[in-house]
Amino acid sequence: VPDASDGAALGTSSLEFSDLFLADAAVINLGDDQDVTLTHVVDTGILLSSTDRFQFGDAGTFIHQSSDGVLTIESDTTVDINAAVVFDGALTGLLQ
Repeated sequence: VPDASDGAALGTSSLEFSDLFLADAAVINLGDDQDVTLTHVVDTGILLSSTDRFQFGDAGTFIHQSSDGVLTIESDTTVDINAAVVFDGALTGLLQ
């Protein structure tokens, strides 16, 4: 048990733990006020809380659910897709 908020670490830079086992529907709370959570969705995957986002490199490159049913991929300059792309729905906003 930590002696203060942000007062303890699990392991060190030279003495790391190897595995972590969590139960079905486990929640990892992040932040002093637990404003970001990762929740295990049984037999499905992981759920990121609310409108939070996964950032890559800096705050300008991220993936998030911008509104119900909408997945937004944002980047400062370019999003590279290096594989075949299959669209199953309407395409909007394309340059001609």
